[in-house]
Amino acid sequence: MSETIRLRLPLAVKSRTYARRSSATAPLPATSLQIAVARACLWRQWLDTGRYPHIHALATAVDSDPAYVARVLNLALLAPSLVTAILAGGPLAAVPLSRVPKALPLAWPAQVALFAQLLATQARPPDVVSHRATPP
Repeated sequence: MSETIRLRLPLAVKSRTYARRSSATAPLPATSLQIAVARACLWRQWLDTGRYPHIHALATAVDSDPAYVARVLNLALLAPSLVTAILAGGPLAAVPLSRVPKALPLAWPAQVALFAQLLATQARPPDVVSHRATPP
């Protein structure tokens, strides 16, 4: 007993043209600190929602060392004003991740003072890294 089912769907194909962006309006590449802060926020959300039960499971999922994942997760505890300034691409975004201490102060005013000091001693241009997709 074989039945044939025909399904007809209306389909309209439209051609769209988009204006080409000039290089003057192209966004700047993200710095290592911007990428790390964005990852920290995402990874913390994954841990908070139970997607991954612990840091080792998360590290395995993102194909990174657990020590690196733990260090980046510390950035999820930064003062909201710092997170906003870093992700907005302000001067703080130019601070390389390698210059941020592994152990950050817990108090937000102390964090702001630390980043102000890092920015004041900043002498080189920001390090730019390529975007790498993080696994879902």
